[in-house]
Amino acid sequence: MSIETKILTALFAAAMDGREDFSSTLWPDFLDLLAQASRAESALLKIQWQSAPPVLWKVGANWNAPEVATIVRMRAGRVYSMVDLPADEISASDAPGRAVRALKVAIGQEGMALLMLQREGADFRTTDALRLSILAPYIGPALKGW
Repeated sequence: MSIETKILTALFAAAMDGREDFSSTLWPDFLDLLAQASRAESALLKIQWQSAPPVLWKVGANWNAPEVATIVRMRAGRVYSMVDLPADEISASDAPGRAVRALKVAIGQEGMALLMLQREGADFRTTDALRLSILAPYIGPALKGW
């Protein structure tokens, strides 16, 4: 089974888990697999539904996701690097010397999700960052179903 298939399988396994108490380890398992495949030090998934507090899962090093205002300004479906983000919400103190890739995804009309990868030192190779682009069409429907 290819790594892309494994990542998609982990994404939909987490989405179909059905637990709403956020106790499932399937979302962190998905993030961990994505991070390993992308040679990232850490990964996070932040989900923002209209009029609800954000949901956040992280694996790896502790760091902060951009604020909702920054995520709103991001274009859905585009993979961003640290220098492409529409604001400097991820300051040098949050991610010193780190390479970042971020993908915003719309979840129907109800919300948005941000998937981010980071690592220390050298920037991501194109093939490593490409995994976020490959996931773009699947994350929204998976989260909408969840």
